[in-house]
Amino acid sequence: MWPRMMKLTTAARYCDMSVATFEKLNPPRPVAMQRPDGVLRYDQKHIDAWLDKLAGKTPRAPLSSWEDVAA
Repeated sequence: MWPRMMKLTTAARYCDMSVATFEKLNPPRPVAMQRPDGVLRYDQKHIDAWLDKLAGKTPRAPLSSWEDVAA
Protein backbone atom coordinates (compact mmCIF):
# COMPACT_ATOMS: atom_id res chain seq x y z
CA MET A 1 0.00 0.00 0.00
CA TRP A 2 1.35 3.43 -0.96
CA PRO A 3 1.21 6.46 1.34
CA ARG A 4 -1.14 9.26 0.35
CA MET A 5 1.60 11.91 0.64
CA MET A 6 4.96 10.82 -0.80
CA LYS A 7 8.55 12.00 -0.80
CA LEU A 8 10.08 12.60 -4.23
CA THR A 9 11.81 9.21 -4.35
CA THR A 10 8.64 7.39 -3.30
CA ALA A 11 6.53 9.29 -5.86
CA ALA A 12 8.96 8.37 -8.64
CA ARG A 13 8.98 4.73 -7.51
CA TYR A 14 5.14 4.77 -7.38
CA CYS A 15 5.24 5.71 -11.09
CA ASP A 16 7.95 3.09 -11.75
CA MET A 17 10.35 5.82 -12.90
CA SER A 18 13.70 7.18 -11.89
CA VAL A 19 13.65 10.49 -10.04
CA ALA A 20 15.25 12.15 -13.09
CA THR A 21 12.54 10.85 -15.45
CA PHE A 22 9.77 11.74 -12.99
CA GLU A 23 11.03 15.33 -12.72
CA LYS A 24 11.60 15.60 -16.49
CA LEU A 25 7.95 14.70 -17.20
CA ASN A 26 6.78 17.73 -15.21
CA PRO A 27 4.74 16.06 -12.43
CA PRO A 28 2.28 17.91 -10.19
CA ARG A 29 4.01 20.26 -7.78
CA PRO A 30 4.58 18.90 -4.30
CA VAL A 31 2.52 20.21 -1.42
CA ALA A 32 4.23 22.00 1.49
CA MET A 33 3.00 20.07 4.51
CA GLN A 34 4.21 22.64 7.06
CA ARG A 35 4.75 26.32 6.56
CA PRO A 36 6.87 28.42 6.18
CA ASP A 37 9.79 26.10 5.32
CA GLY A 38 7.52 23.17 4.48
CA VAL A 39 8.13 19.48 4.14
CA LEU A 40 7.37 18.76 0.48
CA ARG A 41 5.22 15.77 -0.40
CA TYR A 42 3.51 14.60 -3.59
CA ASP A 43 -0.19 13.79 -3.25
CA GLN A 44 -1.04 10.35 -4.63
CA LYS A 45 -4.38 11.62 -6.01
CA HIS A 46 -2.61 14.40 -7.93
CA ILE A 47 -0.11 11.89 -9.31
CA ASP A 48 -2.92 9.55 -10.41
CA ALA A 49 -4.72 12.41 -12.21
CA TRP A 50 -1.43 13.49 -13.83
CA LEU A 51 -0.73 9.92 -15.04
CA ASP A 52 -4.25 9.68 -16.46
CA LYS A 53 -3.68 12.95 -18.34
CA LEU A 54 -0.33 11.69 -19.70
CA ALA A 55 -2.09 8.54 -20.90
CA GLY A 56 -4.83 10.56 -22.61
CA LYS A 57 -7.48 9.37 -20.18
CA THR A 58 -10.04 11.37 -18.26
CA PRO A 59 -8.41 12.22 -14.92
CA ARG A 60 -9.76 10.38 -11.89
CA ALA A 61 -10.05 13.66 -10.00
CA PRO A 62 -11.70 16.76 -11.45
CA LEU A 63 -9.06 18.91 -13.12
CA SER A 64 -9.94 21.87 -10.96
CA SER A 65 -8.84 19.93 -7.88
CA TRP A 66 -5.25 19.53 -9.04
CA GLU A 67 -4.57 22.03 -11.84
CA ASP A 68 -3.44 24.60 -9.30
CA VAL A 69 -0.71 22.25 -8.09
CA ALA A 70 0.16 20.73 -11.48
CA ALA A 71 3.35 22.06 -12.94
